Amino acid sequence: MTPTEARMLAQLLRKFQLLRADRRALITILKEAVRDKRSPQDWEKELQRLRESPEYHAFLAEFEPIFVQLEQGADLAELEPLLRKLSETKLPN
Repeated sequence: MTPTEARMLAQLLRKFQLLRADRRALITILKEAVRDKRSPQDWEKELQRLRESPEYHAFLAEFEPIFVQLEQGADLAELEPLLRKLSETKLPN
């Protein structure tokens, strides 16, 4: 893999992790709305609030070491177990 390809892959995986974090935040918003029997009218504000939480940032940081290793040209064979963990993430149907 070339350095450019490695950087692009790291960017793609960071975006994927961001989407996973947003998905979790939106599920939280919906569950709270159902629990409180209300329509989530202010979901965008609530999403922004959750994006600023320590839990959201910790979730984003979970795989950052992998992304940095990719950018630095790590051998993909060494990264395989960590990449496998990321790729086995279950998403809703």
